[in-house]
Amino acid sequence: MFSLVKSLGDLPGVFYVLSYDHIAVSRALKEGPEPIEPEFLEKIVQVPLKLPPPWQPEIRQLFFAKLNSVILDAVPSDESRWRKVFFEAIEPYIRNPRDVTRLANTLQVIWPNVAGDVDLTDLLILTALQLFEPNVYQSIFENIEALAGESMSFEDKKIFAARFEPKTANKPDIAKKALAHLFPKLAEGWDVHIWDGTVYLKKREQRRVCTREYYRNYFLFGRDPDRVSRADIESALEDEKPFERLSALVNRLKDAHSRRGMSRVGALLDQIFEIVFAKPLLTESVLQAILDLSDGLIEREDIVWEFFVTDNYSRLDAILTFGLEPLAVAERSKRVQFMATHQNGLNISALTIEHLAAQHGLHGHQPKHETERLISLDDAEKATTKIIARLREAASTGKILTMSDPSRLIWAWSRLTSPGEVKTWLSKQMTNDDAVVLLAETLPGTSYQSGGDEQKIVRTFKASTYENILDVPKFRQRLKEIATNKSASEATTKIYHDFILAEEAGASSRF
Repeated sequence: MFSLVKSLGDLPGVFYVLSYDHIAVSRALKEGPEPIEPEFLEKIVQVPLKLPPPWQPEIRQLFFAKLNSVILDAVPSDESRWRKVFFEAIEPYIRNPRDVTRLANTLQVIWPNVAGDVDLTDLLILTALQLFEPNVYQSIFENIEALAGESMSFEDKKIFAARFEPKTANKPDIAKKALAHLFPKLAEGWDVHIWDGTVYLKKREQRRVCTREYYRNYFLFGRDPDRVSRADIESALEDEKPFERLSALVNRLKDAHSRRGMSRVGALLDQIFEIVFAKPLLTESVLQAILDLSDGLIEREDIVWEFFVTDNYSRLDAILTFGLEPLAVAERSKRVQFMATHQNGLNISALTIEHLAAQHGLHGHQPKHETERLISLDDAEKATTKIIARLREAASTGKILTMSDPSRLIWAWSRLTSPGEVKTWLSKQMTNDDAVVLLAETLPGTSYQSGGDEQKIVRTFKASTYENILDVPKFRQRLKEIATNKSASEATTKIYHDFILAEEAGASSRF
């Protein structure tokens, strides 16, 4: 091409404009079959004009223009965190228009499949590392379960973080900042200050990559199939008939398990908890739907064995308690009074109202600071009075023994009133054979034990714990009389033997 221009360069009235990379052309001239010195260009190019370099403010403007065209009306979950992350961990990698285009093109492919189910800031950091620090990205990919807290580790924080020092990165300092913003446990181990005080629950709601619940979304190029999309859950909560929508979700997932064998119903409740904690979606109709579904969910249990054992009872309590936080004070009051009087969900209502009353130091608890109290003292006392009335009514009709997890209701009744009141009622139940058998079946507690790879559930009845509400020797004797009677059924006999085993386990228990 240069030879052609040289040969025709003397045509009158003709000017040639050549756009080329001086370094690339000089190298090509030297490495060709007939090497030519770069000075050759001076005979052809009469007026060299160097294009101005890409100024960083213009690169930044180009980046945001392309980013907005991809994410449309989506916004970062935390604006201040996003600004800090951009300047510390993303902008240093985009130095020219080509870098911007590569990042935008990659994001354009990924974003439509994960929108709403990942944190935008985290996705941008990971995409930048994938393009400009492939070794660092590969390390994240291979160690994500440890980084996201999937497994419990007691390794020293500094030793743990040292394993992920990005020494081979193209820009080690920038890569280290990026990793620190993604995984706070690394920031802590490296003593890198990222000024991110977001609590873990909020990180879950934001779908951050550092959470064990959502890290998979970043590597599947789509939502984790083990979880319902945020859009579907929010749509159900905002529906005019949330009970029907939530019931349909529970029925669809009731027999489904994740790839790790965990119940997807439990995961659904965890997601509802995250959402109502962040947004004021615990309307009266949503609250009613949850209360109406609660007994069936408590019976399902959906136990998850992790560092702490969780079940649907604790998940529902979290939904009702934390779901009050985003609401205005007047709305909180309405929800709590509805909870105290609604005909269904006595078990979970009693627990939640007890927790709310405990924040004021009622019923023997230490009071919380006023900033930690979700409702007023007056509302707490009114709700407690109503829930006690419901517990007494359920006890007087015998309904309490047929409800989901009656032992929890009995203990809640004892804490909210007095052990003596419950002991009087239990003494009366000893005259009823059916009530004695039901009590023997429900009073033993459940202990979760792990040893090596083995996990087991042990039923225990610690007699000393029940002394204030039950005459244990008398109860044991009555149960024995019923079970050893010639007319006793096999089921009754089994309940008796199981109770004796539970009592023996309780006697040997250290707790």
